[in-house]
Amino acid sequence: MRRILRAIGYPYSSTIERLGVDLFVMKSTLEYHPPARYNSEIRVYVHTGKIGNSSTQMLVKMYRGEEPLVSGEIIYVKANDATRNPQSVPEELRKAIGALEGSPAHP
Repeated sequence: MRRILRAIGYPYSSTIERLGVDLFVMKSTLEYHPPARYNSEIRVYVHTGKIGNSSTQMLVKMYRGEEPLVSGEIIYVKANDATRNPQSVPEELRKAIGALEGSPAHP
C-alpha cells in the first residue's frame, strides 16, 4: 500500500500528517499453491481490488512463469490517526488510486 501511495504522490508519512488518516491491516490471507523453488524467478503483483467506505482491499498474486504460486488479499482500514476510529477513505485518494490503476474510485 505504501508503494501505491508513493506512486500517486501521497508518501505515507506526509499523508498521515496532512489528512490525519492512518492505515491498519485488519485482514491478511494468503493461499499457497505449488511451492517456489530455490533460485526461481518470481513475479509479484499487488493491485487494488475494492475501495469501501473505510477500507481498501489489496489483491496479491505471485507467479513462476505462468504458474500461480500464491494468491491472497490484504484489507487495510483507514482510521483517524489520533482516535483510531474508522474514517472514510478520502475522496482525493479514491480518485488518485483509480487513475493509477484505471479502476473506478468507488465500490
